[in-house]
Amino acid sequence: MIKNPNPATDFSFWDHLEELRFRLIKIVLAVAFFSFFSYPFTDTLLSYLTQPIGKLFFTALTEAFEVKIFLALWSGFFLSLPFVFYQVWEFIAMGLHPQEKKNIVILSFFSFGLFIIGAFFAYGFLIPFGVKFFLSFSSESLVPLLTIKQYLSFVGMLVLTGGMIFQLPLVILFLTKYGMVNPQFLSQKRREAVVIFLILSAVITPQTDVITQVLVFLPLMILYEISVFISRGIVPDKEA
Repeated sequence: MIKNPNPATDFSFWDHLEELRFRLIKIVLAVAFFSFFSYPFTDTLLSYLTQPIGKLFFTALTEAFEVKIFLALWSGFFLSLPFVFYQVWEFIAMGLHPQEKKNIVILSFFSFGLFIIGAFFAYGFLIPFGVKFFLSFSSESLVPLLTIKQYLSFVGMLVLTGGMIFQLPLVILFLTKYGMVNPQFLSQKRREAVVIFLILSAVITPQTDVITQVLVFLPLMILYEISVFISRGIVPDKEA
């Protein structure tokens, strides 16, 4: 880990690269550690995740084993999230003063909380709605035969998306706090934000239709408006 006697000074590109490598190694080791101990519980997790859809199939000899490994890795990732977010915010805050870096623990805590809220939003709302919508197209001629890998890819993508988009208010708060954006800028760039969020929704939901993309886009816009409100609380309009 790089030590700088004056944290407020700029690090070089190679310093940032070395710091990033160091923190990525720690994250990978943490995820691997929790994944190893999560493997015995993958059957229980699978039963919970498949509740919205019921029985699923696997069509390849190795697919069931691959699914258990996939679930163990996802479990390891979720269990290590507090540590992961701490490492991410520590890297982002490389150039801050020591007294400013005291907020990193708080930012990590809120990042974890917002991710969990977003993940539960995806699992409790987006996934059941998406499953019900897509299965509504089945008929006597079109019988769904869903594989476990397809379903878990769908669930994993939406849960990860939900967790990440709920980070938006915290990111805006951080950027506002350190003068990178202000309420006036955010309000003026609302149209651009709409376009960016539409593109982002389409990119992160490549295997779904426009309905799921809209379900991803709407929370992004709501969170953006919440972010503008938070930004005004930090920097009043007269100071923006």
